Amino acid sequence: MVVSAKQAKTVIVEVGRLRQHPLYKKVIRIRKRFAAHDEIGEAKAGDLVRIQESRPYSATKRWKIAEVLSRAGEAGAAAPRAAEIEKMLEEAEGVTEILAPEREEKEERAEAEEGQ
Repeated sequence: MVVSAKQAKTVIVEVGRLRQHPLYKKVIRIRKRFAAHDEIGEAKAGDLVRIQESRPYSATKRWKIAEVLSRAGEAGAAAPRAAEIEKMLEEAEGVTEILAPEREEKEERAEAEEGQ
């Protein structure tokens, strides 16, 4: 998601993901910010975009905007697409495998309570 579009031909994209702490096994949110090149200035703050690795544009800018997935004002259209993207990211990171046993335990407890 674009968090800043104040610079000329540059946007700041924040990417969030979930990770499990290696020792404490708590799932934590990690966010990283990337400076991405926006040649035609189409991305605005709040837009959901896809970035791809590119040549070095500056000392910190190594990414470019591949496509704008949804606009900031299109809340109704962005929500399903954002959910799909989050699901794909979770599957790619293996977080669903980590969280699966906990979810199964909760479901089993809920079923046991309903049966009583």
